[in-house]
Amino acid sequence: MLFGSPTATHSLIQLNLIDGYWLFVNPIILGRGVPLFVDIKDQIKLKLLTSQQFTSGVTGLDYIVDRP
Repeated sequence: MLFGSPTATHSLIQLNLIDGYWLFVNPIILGRGVPLFVDIKDQIKLKLLTSQQFTSGVTGLDYIVDRP
């Protein structure tokens, strides 16, 4: 589990070492910030396992990497 480290996340994505993603979508558009997904060379297919909407409006999405 990795929180708040885009640089480490970018390295793990490029090395294909991530098995799943928990993404939390906040209903706010900022317009600036550090992107989570950059320089991805190959398409990464994901399979949605669960989703949950919280009273705050945040939506939690739990994905597993769909490897052949």
